[in-house]
Amino acid sequence: MASQPTFFFSHARQDRERSLNNYLEKFYQDLETRVAELEGIDLREMSIGTIDREISQGQDWDRQLATALKKNRAFVSVFTPLYFKRANCGKELYVFLMRSAGLGIDTNGALTGVDNVIPIRWEIKEAYFKNTEANSIVPKFLRLLNDRPSDPGNDQARTDAIKFYYDRGMRNCVTAEPHYSILLERIALLIRDLQDLPEGAGETFATAANAFDYDWTAHFGPQGASPAPAPAQPSSEQVVPKPLSSTVAFYVTRRSYAVEQTQVGFADRLIEDADPTTEPGLVKLMADLREAGVLENMHLFHAAPEPAIPQDAVSLLARLKMLSAAKVLTLVIADSDVWPGSGDAAANVIETIARSPDWTGLILVSPVGRYSQSIGQGNVPPRLVVLPQQSDLRISAIRRALVEIRGRVLSASAETLPGAEGVPVLRGVGATRRNGG
Repeated sequence: MASQPTFFFSHARQDRERSLNNYLEKFYQDLETRVAELEGIDLREMSIGTIDREISQGQDWDRQLATALKKNRAFVSVFTPLYFKRANCGKELYVFLMRSAGLGIDTNGALTGVDNVIPIRWEIKEAYFKNTEANSIVPKFLRLLNDRPSDPGNDQARTDAIKFYYDRGMRNCVTAEPHYSILLERIALLIRDLQDLPEGAGETFATAANAFDYDWTAHFGPQGASPAPAPAQPSSEQVVPKPLSSTVAFYVTRRSYAVEQTQVGFADRLIEDADPTTEPGLVKLMADLREAGVLENMHLFHAAPEPAIPQDAVSLLARLKMLSAAKVLTLVIADSDVWPGSGDAAANVIETIARSPDWTGLILVSPVGRYSQSIGQGNVPPRLVVLPQQSDLRISAIRRALVEIRGRVLSASAETLPGAEGVPVLRGVGATRRNGG
């Protein structure tokens, strides 16, 4: 039997029980109803949302809420100023976070590899400011979580709804149509389409840490120091890209980079973007790719071929073909001194891969050095996208590419499955500027 799109609704009780009009309760009920409608579930026969209404700390929590936290597919986290001060909310978040097999931390203290956590901005934008610094009340370890629905930019009503939501919060969206219905649908679809997580094990209310005052840096530190057992390091079998929710980006570059020690089966090696020996421009490019992935709810893997500048397309193309067949999104990131700058075997490799029908991704060309002026939209072959040098524009271009590749994967799936109905083909803004591909 297929798993159901269950979700845990984590919130500060006071925000629901003592707020005007009880909009938080309405949002929870509407969200559960919309997920059920999209999945074809009769809520009279089963519930798919879990909310803490009456349960107090102790045995009841362990029996009811802890079980849901260890089994539910998604964790809907209602961000409010009060939420970050509630120990019970921190415990709920901690238990769910421990189910992310690839959980880690970056050099800024923000968690990486977080799966299936959906933050909801409940209050107006100014509520998350402190001393005029945007989002400063959000704990540092949560700063990489995407707190707004994905917006490819091809639907003005959706763009307007997301902007209203980010400025005014979900509380004010509840009575603002059509914004509310659009946002509710986007969040419900996200819950429905998430991949299942491994079931949590062994955590109780008494042993769960409060995520908001937990020392995450020590948890992932070199000594493995943490007051609670640290999750096991993922093995090569655990570090596996997930269909439609992971992207593997292969970098073809002459720039220096460090290689991770983790061995995986889908790439020759993974790039360590936080290592000080990795070239700074490449680190920034990878950071922009990672941010675009977060905004599109994608998990990014930075990979490299062996050798770094391939002399033929066979090995890399085989990787791309295998991942595409598994419905994993794929990118090739080629520096402009490789294509078109080199004009040798490496450039031919990129063009061969670009022409191949065996994979469903795109090639992104990153301008570097004196070759940055030699490429423009006018002379870019089909399937190659030139990335802007400015970071915010580059992130937008990568997001459009991710949306387009997801559409390619979905379209290919529909073609290979007889009788498949109406699989949507998503395309990024400006995709029509490319010819073919």
